[in-house]
Amino acid sequence: MPVVARTDEARTFLVVRYCDRVTTEQVLAVSADTARMMTRETSFSTLLIFDATVDLSDFNASVIDHIRKNRDSELASFGLRRRAGAAVVDSSVDANMVMPLWNALNEVDPNNNLHFELFKTVGPALNWLEVPATLALPVIEETER
Repeated sequence: MPVVARTDEARTFLVVRYCDRVTTEQVLAVSADTARMMTRETSFSTLLIFDATVDLSDFNASVIDHIRKNRDSELASFGLRRRAGAAVVDSSVDANMVMPLWNALNEVDPNNNLHFELFKTVGPALNWLEVPATLALPVIEETER
């Protein structure tokens, strides 16, 4: 699967891994699934991991803005608040182009707080999210092929 999401047992830490060719429909489907799987009326942290193989060539500003607004609406409808987000973009050329655009679109929308800090590796991302590796690594492993 090009988009795989998993959460910890308490449902306060979400990992989404992207690989191969990713479509808008896949992102929207996983977004809806993750909104349903998180514990209601709580906050959570998100870690996005982009494999080197990810192909995000269909993602332009309009598509990204649609996904962003959709995600914001889903979180609100379930009473969820994303506490923090980090993205590991290491060797993904596509993610290194798409994620700054995602963040730029969030900066111009004061009602949306879906910004992601960008990292090259998982360790610093987890530190920034304040998620212990003992909690995060098993969840991350579940997203691997």
